[in-house]
Amino acid sequence: MSKTAKNDIKGLIFLKNDVNFRLFYVIPVASFFIEDSVNAFKKYTDIPLEIPFSIGMHFLAAYLLDMNVKVNFEGQTVRPDIWSIVLADSGGGKSYAESRYASVIEIKNKLSAGIQLSAKFIEELAKTPHTSWTRDEVAQFIKAIKTQTYLFELKDYLLIVATNGTISRTTKKDGDIVVEDPAIAFLGLNVFETFVKTIDAEDLTDGFAQRFNYIIVKPDSARPPLSVPRYKTSEIEKTIKSAWKKMPKPRKDKTYKLSPEAIKEFDKSFSLFAANEEIKNNIPASFSRRTLFKAVKYAMIYHCILGKAAKTYLDAEDISYAMRFISVNFSDIKALLEHYGLSDLEKTVRDVERLKNEYKAAGKILKTRDVISNIRAIRNVAEAKAILEISN
Repeated sequence: MSKTAKNDIKGLIFLKNDVNFRLFYVIPVASFFIEDSVNAFKKYTDIPLEIPFSIGMHFLAAYLLDMNVKVNFEGQTVRPDIWSIVLADSGGGKSYAESRYASVIEIKNKLSAGIQLSAKFIEELAKTPHTSWTRDEVAQFIKAIKTQTYLFELKDYLLIVATNGTISRTTKKDGDIVVEDPAIAFLGLNVFETFVKTIDAEDLTDGFAQRFNYIIVKPDSARPPLSVPRYKTSEIEKTIKSAWKKMPKPRKDKTYKLSPEAIKEFDKSFSLFAANEEIKNNIPASFSRRTLFKAVKYAMIYHCILGKAAKTYLDAEDISYAMRFISVNFSDIKALLEHYGLSDLEKTVRDVERLKNEYKAAGKILKTRDVISNIRAIRNVAEAKAILEISN
């Protein structure tokens, strides 16, 4: 392989899939709650910071749903019912981070984590139509509602929930059950490799899977796994509690509106994203539209993060931060979609690159024998040397 060919391959593989989560870009400086909470995880753990950031945003959304906080946008009621899926390595700290927030922030309205029956879902949702739901191993859940006949109704119900429609069901026990204007703040957790093995490309581009925003988490090179012997749980919870207490809260049943400046910012940013060639060429238009329409929901959350809960009008700053978060969503959606279209060579090179970074973090140099031992697709020394040359 010529030097030019190697450089072309390196450019193709490594430049088109940048999923670095620029936290400084999406967390306002000196903001309430999120910044302090994320910094506590940074100080006391080796957990990649996308995890506490995403879970913190989920808890804020769930709290606002608890308080029946909403936005009137073009005559439509918009609620902070964000559906997020966090994809990270096994043992990356997803459940640990979720538990730290849960120990401090009381979310009154929650659905049972392991609901598997449509009847049970409707029964619980009827009691708390504005609620939150956390699902671990969410890939198996998404696959099951597409393939298991006893869960077909549940998928239909969730699609109605996603549009805040009306759900009706007749049961022998309770008669007619009607749930109006349902809304769920959904948090899904999964190991990345398990997710992509369970969910295929067809599943991902389905209208249901497009309702989620995906956050791909990679280890922090400055704080690699096992770099912290003990997590200081009490300090983390103390910081979250203090930050939560400091943050001004909206009153119950608060309805926000968008200022003229916020609407201009929304229109401008929407148009910029819609015209972006990378997005148009790599992400289905239906996926893009659903992602962009989350901006107002994000802006509602940022309004609180920025300490402006008492102000009725969301402003341009709130929309600006919301659109920053959406840019990260697009990056990760693109990366996830590209994963399913990678050639065998691209997958192998990326696997070697990940392995090299792990060795580098441990102060070691990756050698051909290490590549053969750890990468199943590479079978001999010649292949290992060729892949190492490409990844250098």
